[in-house]
Amino acid sequence: MLEKILLAVALQRDKEYSRYALALKALGITLARGARGKITLLTVFNYEDLLSGGQVNILPPDVLEREKGLVKEKVKNKLNEYSRDFLEEGVEVEKIIREGNPREEIINVAKEIKADLILIGAHSKRSIFDVLLGKTAESITKNAPCTVIKVSPASEKC
Repeated sequence: MLEKILLAVALQRDKEYSRYALALKALGITLARGARGKITLLTVFNYEDLLSGGQVNILPPDVLEREKGLVKEKVKNKLNEYSRDFLEEGVEVEKIIREGNPREEIINVAKEIKADLILIGAHSKRSIFDVLLGKTAESITKNAPCTVIKVSPASEKC
């Protein structure tokens, strides 16, 4: 039985949700409603990667600290917005934001909550960051303490 579903979604880079985030949401709602289980929405990010584009950080420490707060607030707001459809469908939701390496944090959270299932985007191929996400999904699949479903949106041809 699926009592605890962990849905790991990247929300911090786009103004709009990616097709992958939307596909994850649709499947997460369906599975959680059908199983009458709880879903944990998780987003993981690394401040320095976001602020420096993956390059050596050139921001002064005081600016970096201020920007960290803004980034975290933006991600928190997007996660709250992302969770609305789950709540409207009567799904019990827990929201978690973690800073760090997604490969490690997703596995850590899955273990902490004793997840029965992890849902993660498969690979969106939008940017260099998404190439890394593909490697993240593969790493999670190999190291997860439970079943993992990698979700891709339907082809635009369908």
